[in-house]
Amino acid sequence: MEKLEALKRLKQEYEDIIKNPIANIPIIIGYDEDDILTWKITLLGPKDTPYKGGLFFLKILFPEDYPCGSPDIIFLTPIYHLDVNPRKSRFPEDEKLGHVSVTITRWWKPETTAREMLTQLFAVFYWQNPECPYGLERNAEYQENRPLFEEKIKFFTKKYANPLKESKFWDKDWDFTFDESCTISANKQNNKEEISHESKNNDIKENKKIELIFNDNGKNEKKLECQMNDLIRDVIQKGMNELGISIKIDSNDILFIFKSQKLSLNDSVGKNGLENNSTITIIHDVIYG
Repeated sequence: MEKLEALKRLKQEYEDIIKNPIANIPIIIGYDEDDILTWKITLLGPKDTPYKGGLFFLKILFPEDYPCGSPDIIFLTPIYHLDVNPRKSRFPEDEKLGHVSVTITRWWKPETTAREMLTQLFAVFYWQNPECPYGLERNAEYQENRPLFEEKIKFFTKKYANPLKESKFWDKDWDFTFDESCTISANKQNNKEEISHESKNNDIKENKKIELIFNDNGKNEKKLECQMNDLIRDVIQKGMNELGISIKIDSNDILFIFKSQKLSLNDSVGKNGLENNSTITIIHDVIYG
């Protein structure tokens, strides 16, 4: 009976996502006709991240007691990421190779939907958790040499997630041996990004008013007027208040997605690239599990 309920809910959620695709997320989902508990996912790396142009294949394993039990998310395409298990364990009961450590699965509630989970999953392209045990060996690199870390992401995305190459992988393919000659490219890229950031800051010369649209992950929508050089943290807080979400923003645990980008809370509206009638989708693990 429990399994039948799981199958019924998953079918409804799947049909809802197909009928109403998730906004701003390039994703393909499917499942074998005789196994709706296993979803096949294809994600395209966002163009404003080091995963740009990568084609990533995943699977989601739903338990028979879904939604009481949380699903497992597994990357089939090797990916250089602090939150993805990079090696096969000697013990079968341990978490799987490619397993994703996502907040929404650690704090899962029966009210959480597959749509919300997929939205949170896409955010991993923008979010690295230095405290995740999967990435402890690479934590120092992430903290102390971010350009090199991001250059490695690009290197392995091109190696494993190239749309023109073989998409089937084996355990031995999760090899993150890096060509150190890429560090030169990393330093050049870092200098280019610093110049670009400075130029972008200088572009905001006037404090014109714009109207932003706040979307509570597809549930509610409100408009808010602000100015281009208002601090985005303050604007987001006002937007959440308009939506009736009474949570004080005091950390980056809250994800704000605009055109599939994570907004910088410490920058102005203009520096984040927001324009009139930009839609900001708000996701928060306290609200959604």
